[in-house]
Amino acid sequence: LTQVLAVNTALVALTAFVAALVARDRLEDATSTEGLLMIALAVSGVVLLNSILLRKRLAPIERLVDAMSGVDLARPGKRADVTRGAADEVRRLTADFNRMLERLEEERRQSGRAVLRAQEQERSRIAQDLHDEVNQALTGILLRLQATIGDAPPGLQDELRDTQAL
Repeated sequence: LTQVLAVNTALVALTAFVAALVARDRLEDATSTEGLLMIALAVSGVVLLNSILLRKRLAPIERLVDAMSGVDLARPGKRADVTRGAADEVRRLTADFNRMLERLEEERRQSGRAVLRAQEQERSRIAQDLHDEVNQALTGILLRLQATIGDAPPGLQDELRDTQAL
């Protein structure tokens, strides 16, 4: 609003200055103190009127920005609400913003589910790998016991067979 008013003031003042320069040759009253005072009052009036109109026109958008700023993305389910006296375009923007929030929340839920699925798959793969490694190691131990039983002294063979049975 301040920027718009500043640019508006500059444009109106420039227009008044150019009008005074052009009118100086034709109208002596335009460059007199009274004429310049009238131009200054006209410029001030236009700026004041623009300020009032812009504030009224931009008020719903400011409420929309406040409502959007009040939405905490870390707390799902909260929506922007600026329907009181808002213009149609502000209501449409609010509805679009709320739909965007719903999409973000749904994508966040889907991402969370995908992460959990990936973690479960990784756990399952690791468990399978550990199971396979343990089975391979035990099979190797059993084969070595079987080979050792034949070479072991007779008193030790019974103990090795008992161990193999375990």
